[in-house]
Amino acid sequence: SDHRGAGGLCAAESGPRRARYDATRYIIRPRHRVGHQLLEAIPPGASVSAQTGLVPHLAHRPQVHEFPVALEYAEYVALDLWGNLYPLENDVYIRLVKEILADPIWDIEAEGADYRILRRREDGLPQSEVIAVYGPADDPLIELVGYSLAVENAPGGVYTPVEGETVSLRPGQRLRLELYWRARREMGVDYVVFAHLMGDEGMLLGQWDGQPADVPLRDDVWAPLDIQRTSLWHPGDVVRDVRYVTPDATAAAGASGDLLVGLYHPETIERLPMAGATADGVIADGTDGVTLGRFVVAAG
Repeated sequence: SDHRGAGGLCAAESGPRRARYDATRYIIRPRHRVGHQLLEAIPPGASVSAQTGLVPHLAHRPQVHEFPVALEYAEYVALDLWGNLYPLENDVYIRLVKEILADPIWDIEAEGADYRILRRREDGLPQSEVIAVYGPADDPLIELVGYSLAVENAPGGVYTPVEGETVSLRPGQRLRLELYWRARREMGVDYVVFAHLMGDEGMLLGQWDGQPADVPLRDDVWAPLDIQRTSLWHPGDVVRDVRYVTPDATAAAGASGDLLVGLYHPETIERLPMAGATADGVIADGTDGVTLGRFVVAAG
């Protein structure tokens, strides 16, 4: 049940402040409990840059700063997508958070109910392993050098890492992808990334297409950052691409398929061929993107 706390008692007073008091601002809702749970992922002695509304819950720590202060050295960042943005305006907040999420030096330590706890990597960039190479075989453009998958355990719930090769997803349940792209050379096109839930019968059961690092945030107005535009990448640049995909509401329980990832030209929709691909960009197993795992649709 909701709890208004001691502050809610002020709503009963008869003074002039009563008309201006909104007790609903102080209701602890289920998402707030998730946020408090996620804050426990931050070690007691770690330095933190946290949004204004989260600072009181971390105030007992030796080093806590009001986001975005101390981003250059903080060990953790605590974000509440729908919390108080002060001192930032909405568009500035969105741009800054997108830049942080695109920076591979930060790990998503915990996420749920639109809260995110990020941890700075002590060893810098993650170890890379070339998973797929895109572009002409004799002069490739982009490599996929790492990825991780996590699934929302309930609507508005906490994300947990996917274990095994197959993930079970209900319609509406979100699967989070973290894709690490590395530029091989400069290119003149702002390529689009696709993440598709492709059913075994050839039906597209869910998708999220968009520029790299185009994670949806708040009342997001589409305005790509430089980090999202592959035409501005330089050889060796590594960008983390966080995106979410969910089975469509019409996906039948028991349907299964592959999670496919690749890139295509935004105007022609032509997909980038993969190394070892045939001339038309289709690799030997009949797909035109790299398979990052299997999925099965569970009953809603």
